[in-house]
Amino acid sequence: MILKKINKAFTNKFGIGILEVTIAVFVLIAGLIPIYRSLSIFSATEIETTKLAMAREILNSLRNEVLNQPFKELQKTSFPPQTEFDLPQQLYITNLQKVLDAEKKYKDFELTQVKAKFNNSERTIAEIKATITWTKNNSEKHEEKLSFLWVLKD
Repeated sequence: MILKKINKAFTNKFGIGILEVTIAVFVLIAGLIPIYRSLSIFSATEIETTKLAMAREILNSLRNEVLNQPFKELQKTSFPPQTEFDLPQQLYITNLQKVLDAEKKYKDFELTQVKAKFNNSERTIAEIKATITWTKNNSEKHEEKLSFLWVLKD
């Protein structure tokens, strides 16, 4: 008799049971999982795009610093034409080093190589190549390269 009263108190024609609540929760979860995945993929893509933009900005900063130096500083090197050599750091390291230190510490960027070579026998045209690397979200290394010509101005 007491069980009938308890059962009647918890049973209502307009109420919902535990089965309906469980099904509703599963349907909600099944709908939220694809939304969560798409948001996380979007976030990862946004991070990669930001890192690529930062890498290009660092390379452009390097190019600007090199081009603002006197070309005669590069001509002081003793390398013959068509021979690739490491660009002397004093030609690009002035302001860029502070940026690179911060980026390496916080964003995993590293300027891996800065090479130069004279393209003509008079040593008045130099080709500069720079490479910057960073780690992608999947722990894979990615690199961005920049190549430009530096010409002696009269």
